[in-house]
Amino acid sequence: LKGIPELDIDPNQVYVAGLSSGGAFAMSIGCIAPDVFAGMASAAAPSVGSSADDLSSTRGNNHSDIAKTCRSSAGNQKERFSDQMAVFLHADDDPLVTPAYAPLNVKAMAEIYGLDGNTGKQKKTKDGSEVNYANRAISLVIDDVGHAWAGGPNASGAFVEESGINYALYLGQFFTKNNARVKH
Repeated sequence: LKGIPELDIDPNQVYVAGLSSGGAFAMSIGCIAPDVFAGMASAAAPSVGSSADDLSSTRGNNHSDIAKTCRSSAGNQKERFSDQMAVFLHADDDPLVTPAYAPLNVKAMAEIYGLDGNTGKQKKTKDGSEVNYANRAISLVIDDVGHAWAGGPNASGAFVEESGINYALYLGQFFTKNNARVKH
């Protein structure tokens, strides 16, 4: 798509996001191609390298194992993690995928990005809580969304919840504001 001139896609502003298994895929592709994707995001998703058997439990995975899997996926593009961003959203009441993945994923990416994986800035939000590592790796745990994409007020559709934040809008604003690949 970047090669189609009529689309006028800025190659420094390409992002990937997904819900559930699509979120695991978004993380996987963000790890495989950090040169292509300036940011990755997931909602209600397990980690890169997980399987369907790993949904209700992290099975003892730790953030360093996830980081190792992600780094090895990047091959010779590892240096491009230096300016990539990641956001992981999970509902505190997800009945399908354990919310424990959001903090694991964000700590893994903080480690990869060279941020201190133990000192994310934590704060309560009106919809739940946030852990922020230098505006490059964010974990959001929100209330009352279940296993769905947080669409915000008036959102609708299969696996879309209208309570809470508009995650697509949040991602657009976060990626635009914090993208180190573009001059602000």
